[in-house]
Amino acid sequence: MIVVDPARPFQEHAPVHAWLLVVNAPKSALRQSGYKYQLTRWVAPDASSPDIRLVTDMIRLIASHSPELNLEMRPRLGCQLLDLMDVVLREDAEPQAETVRLRVKHYIMQNLPDTTLDAAGIASAVNLSMAHLHRLFADEDMSVIRFVWNRQLDTAREMLTAPRYRNLRIEAIAWRCGFISPFHFSRMFKRRFDLTPRQIRATD
Repeated sequence: MIVVDPARPFQEHAPVHAWLLVVNAPKSALRQSGYKYQLTRWVAPDASSPDIRLVTDMIRLIASHSPELNLEMRPRLGCQLLDLMDVVLREDAEPQAETVRLRVKHYIMQNLPDTTLDAAGIASAVNLSMAHLHRLFADEDMSVIRFVWNRQLDTAREMLTAPRYRNLRIEAIAWRCGFISPFHFSRMFKRRFDLTPRQIRATD
């Protein structure tokens, strides 16, 4: 298994006849999930690691069933593979602060629907002090809660414009994205996108 950034040229030679299985992960999906989405070099995870072997086997299994999967199952399995990206990339050299920040963002993305998600809960879940957590996001000129709200609102907008959620009430979308109050959701949505949730859905 190797991981490459297509923005950086590379060459790979196989001395014998071989099959190549390619998994394409959009950088936007990696970025929104809190993963590293730019590599300074190609990465070759330790093939002897049980974790890496498991990821490899899962990719092969999913690929072998891909033609038979329905449209609901495919995005779910894609999310599962994204969840495993940090297992593959964790050995790659990276500044410690950025590594921790990416793991925090990943935890947030995995728990967006949690209406109790707050800074204290996040810090406890990733074994950081509150001060350390706030310093990580201060480097981006953003509070941790502002990051949570932005990701929740971005996810809500994607759901409002996706055909598969057309019959889902706006209040239900708000709840799925971590908002208890539809009024609070609508007000924050308008502040971020300059349109209400109903207006966004009507323009789709």
